Amino acid sequence: MLKKYYSPEKILICGFGSIGERYVKLLKENWPESKVGVLTSKEINKIPSLFKIEFISDNLSDCIRWKPNAVIICNPATFHVDYAIEFLSVNIPVLIEKPLCTEEEQDSKLNTLETLSKSCPVLLGYVLRYDKAYSFLKDSLDNGDLGEVLKAKFYCSSWLPDWRGNKDYRKSVSSQKILGGGALLELSHEIDLAQSLLGQIYLSSSILKNSGKLDIDVEDIVLLRGRSTKCKQIFIELDFCSKKSERVTYLEAQNGSIKWDIENRYIEKNIYGKDKERILLEKDTNHRFINQITHFFECINENITPLCGVKDGVIIIDIIKKARELSF
Repeated sequence: MLKKYYSPEKILICGFGSIGERYVKLLKENWPESKVGVLTSKEINKIPSLFKIEFISDNLSDCIRWKPNAVIICNPATFHVDYAIEFLSVNIPVLIEKPLCTEEEQDSKLNTLETLSKSCPVLLGYVLRYDKAYSFLKDSLDNGDLGEVLKAKFYCSSWLPDWRGNKDYRKSVSSQKILGGGALLELSHEIDLAQSLLGQIYLSSSILKNSGKLDIDVEDIVLLRGRSTKCKQIFIELDFCSKKSERVTYLEAQNGSIKWDIENRYIEKNIYGKDKERILLEKDTNHRFINQITHFFECINENITPLCGVKDGVIIIDIIKKARELSF
């Protein structure tokens, strides 16, 4: 785990859905010396006192006047860029939950965001990059012992109604097109994994479907096929309409294979002619978010380049746009 050496005095969370609540809890548990504020449209009296939030407002200007030292943006993707620009314009660093935006975002705003990010840290929250397994895969690819990657599969399947407990999934961001929902954007972690591990992706085909199981107006099935600069064949399969939860990244290469079972928390590496290597991973996935937040604070304190920034987010959105164009 990264060293948690830096703690901003005031941290603002934009959006208080399930992911916003998770960030507040983690900040309170791991950086108790920081004051936490929340920008939310929820009625204040409906936010449990157990969160111990020091500042709550539904007004963006009031939040800026509160003068936070860092902001975590986790409201709907349709608002991400506008909010980020507002805070960056007054030199407040931001962590933007994935995706960066929707594919309808104006290029002029993305250009403004990228310009502002050159003088004030912007970290994009693709949290799987902060898992020990991700580093293991990247090191295995970089050291060359696998050889050329011939085929890669990125699979993520789940049941949307189970995502947020007792809340009506049909009213969530994930199931509403107008808020940037749908499996392609909501499950874009796998696209980021493919892109960051295997280089620039070139899609050749795309299938986006609504299964009809969930009574929603967005795609709940995504099938992408393509290649990259480091892999001859890439398959990305995403859905949130299957009751069996599975999540696996599998790389088949000249000298062996490697499997990351994200759901069951283990890695298997098989180099031909050697004993198979199996690594058990932490069951508690909060460590990913803690590492990500720590890296965000490190970017602020040490002025280092974010592991995943605006350019990375734009690349993912461009791939998503291409998937829309190719879909049939």
